[in-house]
Amino acid sequence: MNLPDLPRQLNKKEANWTTTFLKKWVLEETTLPSGPIEVKNTNLDYISFDAVSPQQRADLLACTTPRGHWWKVADMGRKNDFDVVFYRNSPAYVIINFPKGFIVTTIGNYIQEMENSKRKSLTWERAKSIAIIEKTR
Repeated sequence: MNLPDLPRQLNKKEANWTTTFLKKWVLEETTLPSGPIEVKNTNLDYISFDAVSPQQRADLLACTTPRGHWWKVADMGRKNDFDVVFYRNSPAYVIINFPKGFIVTTIGNYIQEMENSKRKSLTWERAKSIAIIEKTR
């Protein structure tokens, strides 16, 4: 008997940082254009490129194209602000929280670094070099 894959365990530190800090920072302290964001957290000075899954990379990249990306928001018996999120020709971001600070980069920069790196991970130093925004603690 094959059971379905279990959902990945929620990264509480990532979720808390996203809701307690990042939301306010993006909305109130930046002029970052709207677009989808994938948030990652690491307690190390590096993060595996695979932390952003192949499907996440493909979806983010699709948001930047003329065809775009359509995402149906699940109706789970609670109030949803709307039913569908759709991005076309939009910037798409990866935000990574490292112990020394955090960076905002585009999905294009992330993929290019992943494809050209000799490493399997993105270091804090390399992350700063591909960042469009860098905040050091």
